[in-house]
Amino acid sequence: KTVLTQFFAGENHILIMAHGIVKAGVDLSRLTPDDLRIEGDKVIIRLPPAQITDAYLDDTQTKVVERTTGFLRAFDKDLEQTVRQNAVDDIRRAARMGGILKDAEDRARAQLSNLFFELGFRKVEFRPFSAGPVQNPFNPPSPETGATTNR
Repeated sequence: KTVLTQFFAGENHILIMAHGIVKAGVDLSRLTPDDLRIEGDKVIIRLPPAQITDAYLDDTQTKVVERTTGFLRAFDKDLEQTVRQNAVDDIRRAARMGGILKDAEDRARAQLSNLFFELGFRKVEFRPFSAGPVQNPFNPPSPETGATTNR
């Protein structure tokens, strides 16, 4: 993504053409045994939501277009850093609005589906992470508490 960011601080201002990189994915380390259920040749997975994992400027393509220091004003050394941070925030927001989280979730689903199909399963079903644990037939709820027990 490329954004044009301008920032004013008194009579000092800077304009940069920023090119950034945003990465997103699904953190599979958040999966627990309660997030997976096997029913014959079907796997049901409660997949964690996708999240942005990294966002940064590509310094080889980010350029200062204009820099102005006001008359009799000291150069603000923190101004460019502030503009760069604002540009990263803008690029992160643009990627989110552009659907990067849905793309990351779709890629995770496709890769997990391929893995389970290679393992011999015929159907892979995904449930939202917010839906609560998948009831695992190998770890049934206890009658008193409704909580699962480990066997």
